[in-house]
Amino acid sequence: MITNRTYGIDADVISYNARIVAGGNQSLSMQSLRQLNQFVISIKKIGLWHNIVCWPLRANQNAGTGTIAYSLGGFGTYNGTLVNSPTWEINGINMVKSPTPSITTTAFANQPDSIFSVQKFESAITTAQIVYDGSTRQHLYKNSNITTINGFAGNNPIVASTSPYNDVFSSFQLKFNGINGSASINGGSETTFNFGANNLTAFRMGGAQQGVVLSFAMIINTNISQNFHYLYKTTLGQDLGLP
Repeated sequence: MITNRTYGIDADVISYNARIVAGGNQSLSMQSLRQLNQFVISIKKIGLWHNIVCWPLRANQNAGTGTIAYSLGGFGTYNGTLVNSPTWEINGINMVKSPTPSITTTAFANQPDSIFSVQKFESAITTAQIVYDGSTRQHLYKNSNITTINGFAGNNPIVASTSPYNDVFSSFQLKFNGINGSASINGGSETTFNFGANNLTAFRMGGAQQGVVLSFAMIINTNISQNFHYLYKTTLGQDLGLP
């Protein structure tokens, strides 16, 4: 039950919780609301609230059941639809091996833009799309070589990581700025690549041969200098064991 007492919780967090409840779900716990509040306030302090839309996918930070993944952010409301039965888990949505599950949205952005995501790869996976555009630009991809993470723009692949990230949660951030872009992992140094100039349409999460546990995904529809790893780690990512 939502009461008129807000306990210092930001109005946009209250609105997010209200949408979840209106969908027939339980209200989020006070602990979850506080974590969401810390995240939202941090985003607002750096002036990017109206430039982001994100999907907190840990079960206690979203509906935690059903086929709707509720979105959060000032860029717009773009609730995701769970397709082919990915499963809610305490630390994220598990994109099981078969049949190719995904979360589809109508979110979009023109370059410059950025993608930030947090996920854990299953130890046995061979290939997994993490966050991507199904038509023109695939953003982040787990290669069949388990030690490689690729980012794509159009047909231009780049290697974002050459370290194994199985069975641990990690964050990845890809920035697209016209022809040039950059990739970073876990808040580390950025590597610059030639990405090409495709724009993001029909943003999706998951949907390949095998799965990942996806805790969070975010679109930023502007040119940024901010790296979101520490911000997420200390707010919505508490207890995930992020480095």
